[in-house]
Amino acid sequence: MSFISSYLRISKASNEDSLTSTSIQKRNRNYDTTDLIAYIRLLCTGETEKTGRNLLRYCKYCENPVYYSQTTIGFRNHLQSKYKLDLQTI
Repeated sequence: MSFISSYLRISKASNEDSLTSTSIQKRNRNYDTTDLIAYIRLLCTGETEKTGRNLLRYCKYCENPVYYSQTTIGFRNHLQSKYKLDLQTI
């Protein structure tokens, strides 16, 4: 077996391992957002729905200034700090 074919075989195996670990990491970062639905409001006229690929979540209690977050963690932190709502992360 030549050096190049051995290297390609090892490189391919390493890439498969990294793909597997990446997909596992992505699965671990998914959070249950069903508890947040009660605190998210629909968009008003002129508000942005997305920033890139991220959906924006608008707080239904904040009117002036309007609060929104791209992340569920940021939204949970906002609810906890401003309204003392402690929503559990799963």
